[in-house]
Amino acid sequence: NTTKASEPVSGRQTFTSVATPPSVGMPNPWKDFEKLKEAVKEAGFNFVFPGAIAGYKKPIFRVNKSEETVEVIFKNDTDEIRFRKGHTTKDISGDSGDYKEVNTVDVNGTEVTFKGNDKIIHLATWTKDGYSYSITSTEGFEEATAKLITKCMVSEDLTEWESAIWGPEDNVDMPNPWS
Repeated sequence: NTTKASEPVSGRQTFTSVATPPSVGMPNPWKDFEKLKEAVKEAGFNFVFPGAIAGYKKPIFRVNKSEETVEVIFKNDTDEIRFRKGHTTKDISGDSGDYKEVNTVDVNGTEVTFKGNDKIIHLATWTKDGYSYSITSTEGFEEATAKLITKCMVSEDLTEWESAIWGPEDNVDMPNPWS
């Protein structure tokens, strides 16, 4: 609501309230899906990322159709990790943080930019074959883990990541590679 001054009456101004229509924000561009296959069908392209992370809840799959971007979000009590792939070559991370450390490294022939503070990486971005990718983490992760995950995502083969981080497939609790 706004307030409007009326004409002075005996040297005083009185104020009346004028109703202001409620502001209408931008609609949420993200559409949630229960399963990855539904999300990639909506997006129109495939997306390879770690399927599960020990200590994190079931991932959330989302698509921003207007931006042609798929997002997978893992959460626990203290961290949120987002994997994104978009049919563009611009930065799709949504992370506008100001980082003290910015390094670009070659990962299987693809330039990957790592951003973070105090040797903890919070953002990894790269482009390949007309797509942009990003990984963000509120807690961050060590460079070796970031390099391994981006290497596996760049090659679209998670076998090395799963065996290097979690060991052979068996029915044991998998350690959290992000801590």
